[in-house]
Amino acid sequence: PTSGASTTRPSRKGQRKQNVMTGIRHLAVVYLLEAVVTLSACWGGQWMSRMYGTARPDVWEIFGGHAEISVQAWRQGWLAMQPIDKIYGADLLQQEQRQEVLDCQRKLQPRLIVIQFPCTYWTSLTRINYRTPSRRQKLKRLRQQHMPFLTLCEQLSQGQLDNNDDFVVEQPRLSEARRQAPIRRLESLESVHVAVGDMCFFGLRHPVSNRAIKKPTWFLVSSPEMAQ
Repeated sequence: PTSGASTTRPSRKGQRKQNVMTGIRHLAVVYLLEAVVTLSACWGGQWMSRMYGTARPDVWEIFGGHAEISVQAWRQGWLAMQPIDKIYGADLLQQEQRQEVLDCQRKLQPRLIVIQFPCTYWTSLTRINYRTPSRRQKLKRLRQQHMPFLTLCEQLSQGQLDNNDDFVVEQPRLSEARRQAPIRRLESLESVHVAVGDMCFFGLRHPVSNRAIKKPTWFLVSSPEMAQ
């Protein structure tokens, strides 16, 4: 028999267990973030100052999905606000909830807002999935329904600039959303910078084959340092 390290792969059952435990740990951190936000709201800025040396949040994710940025920020000792996303109960298609987000921004003044509005109806794949005239009309309606997300993105980003704070907007590089008026206006500002990067550089891999996935991504940011 040959010597060396074992090449036995984990069973599917073992892999599922590992995935479940990873999900539980991730949820635990998100719930902890939520608890921090609740406590800070109840006890005010003095508690936040004692715990973090500041009365202002460091990071706030809008359309944050599984809140990976918030989790990583928390692990680095930053004060991350509870992410805003439909999986946490937010419905930003509702005008009242979008206004609540803007009001919260003005009140708490987070140093960095990360915005990843849904790209489902803006990606280049829509040219394949909505090819017929009737399907193109449906896509037009769906995009119109999602236009408030782009407007909210512009409003939040402009608010950060007005406060001399930072923002990051993330979309696929070929996203059709970049052609829409709210994003065009934002991108035209002299104080805003554009960067393009491939997600494989940051470790993005296929969940089954584990091969690197390129996924070219467009970033709109508020400082040249972040663009670099």
